[in-house]
Amino acid sequence: MDYFERMSRRINRFEEGLPERLGEKAFIRPFADSIGVRTPALLFQGSLSALLEFDFPEEFVVKPEYLSTSKGVYLLAKRGTDFQSLVSSEQMTIETLRMSYEELAENYYSDSQRGQYLVEELLRDDSGDVPPADIRAYMFQGTCGFILIEDHMRERTRASYFNGDFTPMLDVHERFGIADKALHLEEIVERAAPDNASEILAVARRVSIAVPSAFCRVDMYTSGKHVYLGEITLFPGTFYYKNRKLMSEKEAIRLGNLWEEAEARLAGSCLSPAKDESNV
Repeated sequence: MDYFERMSRRINRFEEGLPERLGEKAFIRPFADSIGVRTPALLFQGSLSALLEFDFPEEFVVKPEYLSTSKGVYLLAKRGTDFQSLVSSEQMTIETLRMSYEELAENYYSDSQRGQYLVEELLRDDSGDVPPADIRAYMFQGTCGFILIEDHMRERTRASYFNGDFTPMLDVHERFGIADKALHLEEIVERAAPDNASEILAVARRVSIAVPSAFCRVDMYTSGKHVYLGEITLFPGTFYYKNRKLMSEKEAIRLGNLWEEAEARLAGSCLSPAKDESNV
């Protein structure tokens, strides 16, 4: 099976023993702590009513704990009694924040007051920009298939691809592309590997081996000299839905082979996926 066939099997829940809780925001921090990986500092965790009474720092990230997507994630700075988005420069009041989260909770729980919310440390890149570039490592039990770095601080997202050892992907246009309807949204560009590339790979491998799954995407950021774990993505829609980023058939076969090899390694380990999930 190639990458797409395996991902279809996973999305349709035919893959047994998948540790789905690792994709939840609430679980990522204790998991990272247990394996010695950094995450942004947690400043608040609680209900919506408690969040609205929280004394926010000058800059912060606020997000709903119950969603695994970027929906409801705001990077904000205090501006008097209001807030300003550090991404779009739009103004937000405590009332608009409340209404936004009540709508999300109503859609998710059918109860606008349910759900927990997190306030985290805001990370900046070495140039002081927010958010830092997204670093996404496609990992197969310690083996890195490739690395995608995305810079969203432009009119079009800049996507840069690297081989699994962080060397430049010289044949990138033979392996990856952009859907015609998304050409105005992003472009593929070359960029130098980060100075701390070896540290990024070390974190990705550590996380990958600790996750009882043949495949996961390890999402990271760097700030200063440090590497921070953002999320563990078990169901990445990137490439699978073919509506923005494209992957060649040859690349899908290559990644499918890495997935199969990782399954064999995982099957020979002392912990099965199902057993490990019960202990996390």
